[in-house]
Amino acid sequence: MGEVFASLSEVKSWLRITVATDDTLLGVINDSVTAAILTFLSRDIFQATYDIRLNGTGQRRMKLPQYPVTAVSSLKIDEGVIAPTLSSTGIGFMFDEKTIYLMGDSVFTRAFQNVQVGYTAGYTAGTMPDDFKLAALHQVGHEYRMRERIGEQSKMLGPGQTVSYIIDELLPVVKGKLERHRKAAPV
Repeated sequence: MGEVFASLSEVKSWLRITVATDDTLLGVINDSVTAAILTFLSRDIFQATYDIRLNGTGQRRMKLPQYPVTAVSSLKIDEGVIAPTLSSTGIGFMFDEKTIYLMGDSVFTRAFQNVQVGYTAGYTAGTMPDDFKLAALHQVGHEYRMRERIGEQSKMLGPGQTVSYIIDELLPVVKGKLERHRKAAPV
């Protein structure tokens, strides 16, 4: 896959595994968990560069689909180049972690696919919130242990003693850690 939320050594430390016996299996589970987390979040998390076209809104601001935005390399509206500005009273654009703002009297002209933005967004290993790593460690640990009870939803231990297993794709604790980072559905 490539990037993961927790390294193999972090996963092994979390699970208290000291031998390399299951390293390949743990790598496969870790890749799968990363993909499941990204699907749940409905957005990319790892830093990447984007060059996209968006519909103009007629407003002075526009949310970008991937965040946190760390750099904007280019902005065109109706093929006209818009330069960055360092002043909120200047002419051009400024940005924060989710939004580009036009300064002065400019607006993102309302039209289809008339705004072109080149930008960088996402987290690096050094800026990633701990929520992602902890969520991944919980989920990888669960799936690693679950392989010993494939298909079981519960198990009788003795008279009046039953153990039930969580069978959702992501554990509730994982969803809880990720929910605040999830991309909201468009209104």
